[in-house]
Amino acid sequence: MKVLALALLSLPGLATFLRQFGPPSPSPSPSPLAEKGEAEDSCGGVSSIITRPMFEEMLKHRGDLSCPGSFYTYEAFIVAAEAFPGFGTTGLPATCRRELAAFFGQTSHETRGATIMHVNFNYGRAGQYLGSDLLNDPARVRKNATVAFMTAMWFWMTSQPPKPSCHDVLTGQWVPSSNDTAAGRLPGFGVITNIVNRGECGHGHDGRVAGRIGFYDRYCQILGTDMGDNLDCYNQQPFDWEYDDPSPTQPI
Repeated sequence: MKVLALALLSLPGLATFLRQFGPPSPSPSPSPLAEKGEAEDSCGGVSSIITRPMFEEMLKHRGDLSCPGSFYTYEAFIVAAEAFPGFGTTGLPATCRRELAAFFGQTSHETRGATIMHVNFNYGRAGQYLGSDLLNDPARVRKNATVAFMTAMWFWMTSQPPKPSCHDVLTGQWVPSSNDTAAGRLPGFGVITNIVNRGECGHGHDGRVAGRIGFYDRYCQILGTDMGDNLDCYNQQPFDWEYDDPSPTQPI
């Protein structure tokens, strides 16, 4: 299991953290889903989609010697999900289930846990948003599963232009530009992989990409939804690295 910085705070301080830094405020403008007549938050809460037995089945190998992940609990996942309005609850029920399956498909490939961030740039921005110096104080990690999930969800919900957010891709709110279309980047799980780790994309078949798809397939079956189109990024050009964010603490 790769050791990457995710946990920021201790459980006793979690309530204060949420009051000060979250949950993020939803956008006041209607999404394309709403404009098309599809109800947002029609799925209920995430806990109504992923029940405790389902969560245990999805992550049944966590804690194995080859997959140390007992740290990640159902309670931690639900508390974190509730801090991010729209996560797993935007669109029609099939869309909600597909987004949650994709989230776990990506995080399971990374660490069999909740990690989907790779570079210091992301840890710095996530730490700023969450109100903790995650970049310069990595000793404060691996202590709180709730905040670990929150960090992964922050990445999932946050766009990094020219890359859209994973959430916007899965919920149909991302419209590819002409450059994206020319680069083969079309809505689907493959673009999510491009967002998470662009180095796996654009050079033909890659076992890492196939592994992500395998996890995604399994979770879609458990959650009772289809995988959608454009699953791989074998022939997608990787996203450029041009990100410039003057205000990383701005709510999602």
